[in-house]
Amino acid sequence: MYTPTKPEKIALLEEENSRLLTAQLLNQELPHNDDSTAIQLYKVSDVGLRKSQIGRLLDELLPLVCKSEEKAHRDLFRQNLRHILFALVACVYKQEWLALSIRDVHYKSDERLGKLGFSRRRVKRIMDVLIAEGYATLGRAGYKHWGDPSLSKCSQFFATPRLMEYFAGCLYEFQSEMALESYHVFNDFPDGSIPKLELYAENEALLKEYNQFMQEHWWAKKGATTRSFSQNLHRGGRLNNSFQTIVNRRLPIRENTLLDGERMAEPDFSANHLRLSAALLGEQMPDDPYDLITEATGATRQQAKGFITRVLGCKNIGQKGGQIKSLFQSNRDELTADLYRSLLSAFYKEYSWLESQEVFYNDTGARMQLLEGEIGLKMFRWAIDTNTPLISVHDSYACKWYHEQQVWGAMQTFWTEVVNENRNKN
Repeated sequence: MYTPTKPEKIALLEEENSRLLTAQLLNQELPHNDDSTAIQLYKVSDVGLRKSQIGRLLDELLPLVCKSEEKAHRDLFRQNLRHILFALVACVYKQEWLALSIRDVHYKSDERLGKLGFSRRRVKRIMDVLIAEGYATLGRAGYKHWGDPSLSKCSQFFATPRLMEYFAGCLYEFQSEMALESYHVFNDFPDGSIPKLELYAENEALLKEYNQFMQEHWWAKKGATTRSFSQNLHRGGRLNNSFQTIVNRRLPIRENTLLDGERMAEPDFSANHLRLSAALLGEQMPDDPYDLITEATGATRQQAKGFITRVLGCKNIGQKGGQIKSLFQSNRDELTADLYRSLLSAFYKEYSWLESQEVFYNDTGARMQLLEGEIGLKMFRWAIDTNTPLISVHDSYACKWYHEQQVWGAMQTFWTEVVNENRNKN
């Protein structure tokens, strides 16, 4: 968490940068309805609390949300209010709505929101007050779908400029713990099982060493980098951290943040999953594989990338129909079913091996994430050995601007190493 060892010069540069970026974000339109995130518990450093005068805001709002004079009740309301305020602000930097359930079932003691200490009654009261006082705005109202509960929607909320006045200088004060019991996350493994430590002990040790190394550096939404797998140790393996969630597509915010008070660069692998697939199969791709596709279909580059994310993410061909059906509803990439079919035809025409080698609808995305993770681990080893701080952003690495060429050189070296290792393995 926050430590007084942060140099004053860095702290001042961060606050100035945070205010500048926050002002840019508040000039944006509200996020797309598809862009929302469940509430997370955030901690803000003591210095951040003083800067934001959050204590004064809590004291102002608490009597409005809690009429009880009992200390226990007031403490619960204050705790819930604090977490909701922090989550609303964090969602501004993600450019996503804060999603809060309206259903009692999600607040039971054995459900996630209940375990986090929230109650539906307190959450509803808090949000009603925040909206009435001009600190939050309601987007889509939540509802229960009686025919198909899986289609039920949470209510969505977003912070207003009035709330952000308290937090504009605090982007760098949102932090999470760097020291974890484990830096590996295993999602949806059979019967909730966890693989034996001996299967990933070496990588666990490296992730611990890397996080200890980065503990001495400063960046926005500082927190631990972990590695997550899905269902087994051959699916996923991507590296994750809070820094990755800062918006950068709609508005280049993340790439304009600071590392140790220095401007950052983000060298990246373009169309990395396509390139990895091509390299493993001995195929070639042009410098920009999307150019021919956008020219042939009239799609934007973002639409072509959104299409690739979808088809590589499908586990099997049986999911294709459902994917096309979903496009009859609004989506952030503005893909339509007809454009989806045109893009599929164009990719198969320009790169016939995608069809002959069954790259689409074959769980390829999960396998390419595994390779991205392997590249990332090699990058972390290099970063520690060369004393070059960097942060993984999936297929790119954020670093100080004057380290960009060295980092890019290392990325290319380890990309080739991982491809060769896996080509031979397969």
